[in-house]
Amino acid sequence: MIFFDQMKQVATRVKEHRSDAQNEAQTISYLVYPFLKDVLGYDYASPKEVVREFGADIAGRKGEKVDIALLGEDGTPIILIEVKTCTDPLGDDPLVQLKRYFPHTPARVGILTNGLVYKFYSEKSDNKANLDSEPFLEVDVLKYAQNTALEDDAIKKLQKFRKKNFNVEDILSTAEDLKYINAMKEFFKRQLDAPEDEFVKIVLKGLPFDTTKKNKGERYGSHVKQALSEVIGERVAKRIAAAGDLERGQLVETSEMQKEEQITESSSEMFPTEEEFACYYIVKAILAKTVDLSRVAHKKGKTGFSVQLDGSIKKLICRFTIASRSRFVEIPEAEKWIRYNFQDVNEVYVLDQKIIERTKVLLG
Repeated sequence: MIFFDQMKQVATRVKEHRSDAQNEAQTISYLVYPFLKDVLGYDYASPKEVVREFGADIAGRKGEKVDIALLGEDGTPIILIEVKTCTDPLGDDPLVQLKRYFPHTPARVGILTNGLVYKFYSEKSDNKANLDSEPFLEVDVLKYAQNTALEDDAIKKLQKFRKKNFNVEDILSTAEDLKYINAMKEFFKRQLDAPEDEFVKIVLKGLPFDTTKKNKGERYGSHVKQALSEVIGERVAKRIAAAGDLERGQLVETSEMQKEEQITESSSEMFPTEEEFACYYIVKAILAKTVDLSRVAHKKGKTGFSVQLDGSIKKLICRFTIASRSRFVEIPEAEKWIRYNFQDVNEVYVLDQKIIERTKVLLG
């Protein structure tokens, strides 16, 4: 089972049991432990991997305990976890406690969680003895309990925290990069709302005419804001137009369906790409109310990546081709393949009715 499937299963369980977690201990047992075991790969029953109430004595204050410590192969803590009840919004105050423990253990990563949201923190780049104030990664578990949930960047980054993948230097390097990227995103959001004078000056320097004698901030600030908004709007419009092209589709030259049934078993052993898996989950999300999703399967073959009913090549729902120069999905209709081109896999959602109709035909 792939990592994203494991995350979805844990998310579903968390959604079902969140109302049962009335206190911190129950939050750990019902929500956090399944995450540690099935998502991160730690055996919470083994004291060699997971320790509850880990001692983090501070000078002048004995008996300080960290809620959970994840241990490395040498038995030393590599990640400290501070747990709050699932009703806690995880504001600034809970982080104070984690910051207090952090300098007194060998751990270099801290997690603050209420069992629903996990905030990942790393040591400060300029002061490695202290924990950074801003999380470099935040994972909302309940998001992945939705039928429409897709594998995203947060899931890909979370895989680095799996026990078998854990490399602290790699994680800290990623954390450093994410801090800059997140700060840049916030900066661009501010400029989009109200461009700062210095930002306006930088933009004006790139223009092909002289603006040096003008009051740049006051005169051109609104211009920069409008230009940014229009650029974003144009990109959104292109995505919508592409979705429109996808919905209209193109008729592929006639090809007998029987020829497609001759895909060999050996070809199905090829491993799907991340984008192909994303397409598969989109199709499953579309069919959530149409068919038992356990009957929806995928197969990678020489002619493409197919989604099938009951794992049968004779029950093809659709087939994806994702290459460097072309991306399209084909849906069987009246003994022919109807092809729909797309740029982004999320555009496949536009074809929900056609995918549902094809599945209903297979269901009889």
